[in-house]
Amino acid sequence: MCMAKANVSSEEFNYQQAPVNAASTSLKSKRKNRKPKLKKHSKSKDHVRAELDVLLEKVQSLYLKCGLSEMTTKAMIKPTEKKKKKKKKKKRRRKRKRRRRRKKKEEEEKEEEKKKKKKKKKKKKEEGEEEEKTEEEEEKKKRRRNR
Repeated sequence: MCMAKANVSSEEFNYQQAPVNAASTSLKSKRKNRKPKLKKHSKSKDHVRAELDVLLEKVQSLYLKCGLSEMTTKAMIKPTEKKKKKKKKKKRRRKRKRRRRRKKKEEEEKEEEKKKKKKKKKKKKEEGEEEEKTEEEEEKKKRRRNR
């Protein structure tokens, strides 16, 4: 039996060794077996422009070989120029306007409420005065009767 095992080559004889430290090797193996994520390399704008310029030069050279003049190629292919960035419209002005409008509306509403309260007070006073007058007149009549 021992002789038979000795004749078998190491490639044919598959044996598994138990990990010495299971916890430490598992973490290492996870790190090693991790699939590398494909990173999207964002090229800078200048780099992209440079590539475009190189391609445009190649196209122009092909046009020249075909017999077209440079003017037509220049007219057909415009050189890359930096586009001006559009300024973002600032929302601050709008916000300020809205705030001002709200404040004005609130102030007007408060004034209207104050006016209404004043009118109510006046009405109450007038009604109270009328009631007082009527009460005073009744009291006078009672006094006269009592005499």
